[in-house]
Amino acid sequence: MAYVIALTSGGGVPLFTRTVGDFEALPFPTIGSLNGVHMFTETNGAKLISTRTQNAKIVWQVFNDSITIIIITVDDGTSDVHLKTLLQFIYNAMILFLGENELKSLRNVERLKKELKSIYFLIDKLLEESLLIGHITGCLDTTAFTDLDVLQDCLESFIGWCNTEFGCVLINGKLATSTSRWWNLPSTDSILLSLLVSAMVPSVSKDIAIYLPTTFPDVPHRLMTFQILDGVEVCVLCGSTPSHNEVMHNQILDTYWRSCIDILKNDMRNISKVLPSSISLDYGIMGFILLNQNSRKCLATFVRAISNITGLEESAAVAGYSTTTEIQYRNILVSFYKSVVDTLFPVVNKCYVADADENTLDEDNTPVETYMCTDDYKLHALHKGNYQLFILFSKDVPIYALSQISAKTLEQLSQDGII
Repeated sequence: MAYVIALTSGGGVPLFTRTVGDFEALPFPTIGSLNGVHMFTETNGAKLISTRTQNAKIVWQVFNDSITIIIITVDDGTSDVHLKTLLQFIYNAMILFLGENELKSLRNVERLKKELKSIYFLIDKLLEESLLIGHITGCLDTTAFTDLDVLQDCLESFIGWCNTEFGCVLINGKLATSTSRWWNLPSTDSILLSLLVSAMVPSVSKDIAIYLPTTFPDVPHRLMTFQILDGVEVCVLCGSTPSHNEVMHNQILDTYWRSCIDILKNDMRNISKVLPSSISLDYGIMGFILLNQNSRKCLATFVRAISNITGLEESAAVAGYSTTTEIQYRNILVSFYKSVVDTLFPVVNKCYVADADENTLDEDNTPVETYMCTDDYKLHALHKGNYQLFILFSKDVPIYALSQISAKTLEQLSQDGII
């Protein structure tokens, strides 16, 4: 359950309200009270950041002294960092389509309210239980594509023809490969672009005007996307050229991407094969989240990677694949991640401007491991060097083995350059 409310900071005029779950909209007096108590504290020299009720949590965030965003959600006992990160991405989503000047000036509030309706789909994507979790971890979702060199060569050639240096390939919304300039975009920008492509209605191609919230919040850019296969998108950031028609009507895509179509088809066919065959995971692993602090990469799978377990047939993996199961495993791991990060482990990539008085963990004296056990599963988290690994285990894995399996898994994934 969650409510998100955006208002003008000066007059408290509601801009939009979004909800997660089947709940009634908040009445206007309640919205007014939430904004009123925040304004009251500010006029009296204090700052209201968050509060808790018996079973709910409320967080306020003001952006550029013009827009206040409030989120109300179930109190899960985790740090406010996670909700502050979400609020920052919601504000960045507004910049992505409208530009920061429009949000700062508030010249015409009624027009702004109408324009904001066009981004509801992206805000809802940030709030829903998506298999993309970059906006939660602050690290870009990536996929372990097996034939990276071939894909990279196709991308570099195509980007060169487009006369730009910004391009990437997304597989099911996760980054498979990119140019160095795309990769060097701030993670808040690249994460939001991946979410945008994933959230839009699938089509053969798109050509839209966007702003980069962190890099160029007031300079419009063109984002062109081209669907090579179902679930595979080539994304390009460019100027006025090339035209969309020039790409689509001159067989440009076929010229530059024909050589890797069969490779992509094979990779997409193996739904459950989330890692290269050289990686052998323990059978007790049902899913994991791996973060690299240096590269700001996130590799996550929420389906048991049976095809990476020696001695089991590929058909067994496909038979065990279920989108419902993926969402369940995702929710368990994300909940565990939120309970650990900023309470025991440091935040890998803080995506918002922290308050001066915000508490921070002493990274030299933080725990390196923690675990949790339930009747249905076990969870273990490992912080080692630049990596944080969160693993969902079967309930049959003994507690004493959790640490050893996690360490072995991290060693395999980091040494093979997967992330």
